[in-house]
Amino acid sequence: MALSLAGNAELAWLPQPTILFDGAALARTTEVELAAEASFLGVEIAIFGRAAMGERLRAASINDAWRVRRAGVLLFADALRLEGPVAQLIARPGLLGGAGATGLIVYVAPAAQERIETARAILHNAGGLAGVSAFSGMLVARAAAADGRTLQAQLAPLIEALLGRPLPRIWTC
Repeated sequence: MALSLAGNAELAWLPQPTILFDGAALARTTEVELAAEASFLGVEIAIFGRAAMGERLRAASINDAWRVRRAGVLLFADALRLEGPVAQLIARPGLLGGAGATGLIVYVAPAAQERIETARAILHNAGGLAGVSAFSGMLVARAAAADGRTLQAQLAPLIEALLGRPLPRIWTC
């Protein structure tokens, strides 16, 4: 998927979570090109299996990449690649420690870096496993939780703070 923002455009990319089932094969690349004055808030959540239905993700092929450029300059590049016994891989403490869902927030805006302490406080108060970095005019947050609903609840206050308004209704269902 390719997103392009010109001039002073603002975009909040808030898709529903991606639910990965056992045997899934995901190959996705998200490319974002921003003009010098444009702003972007992107959120991506991946849920490993449908826990409410007793489904566990054991094996899959997951290739998920992000590239964010401002005025043609690469600001952010990220790739998640999990192949084969995904349940064993995400159980590792250095990867996701057995979390059932993971999320990424990418925020590019003129004052993005200045919001790092607020972002850290919001995620700390929400509980769970999360971290925030700010660099090159952007803020990047990552989080993991036992399940998708918990993760969305933990990320929602930060997304709303960055948006400056309530989340779309679909996010609260």
